[in-house]
Amino acid sequence: TRPVWLDRDWLAARDALGGFPMASSFDFRGAAPYALERAHALGLTHRDVADSVRATLAWHDAAGTASAGIDDDAEAALLASWDAERSAQ
Repeated sequence: TRPVWLDRDWLAARDALGGFPMASSFDFRGAAPYALERAHALGLTHRDVADSVRATLAWHDAAGTASAGIDDDAEAALLASWDAERSAQ
């Protein structure tokens, strides 16, 4: 399993944004209005994406919340379409 970042506009064109509640049009690059060097010097680290996903899923399972996202077949179809379009370019 590996994360695949799909373009928000690409998902929107396929009416698929509803399955991805975290898809955002906000550009986060440069969003922090301050330098992070001091925090890094004090030991702040960045969490690995895979670790973040595992922790989020563990929290989700422990909270007993309703499922989110799209079903496995819809996900597979979207990823196949994404890969096919990228291969054709």
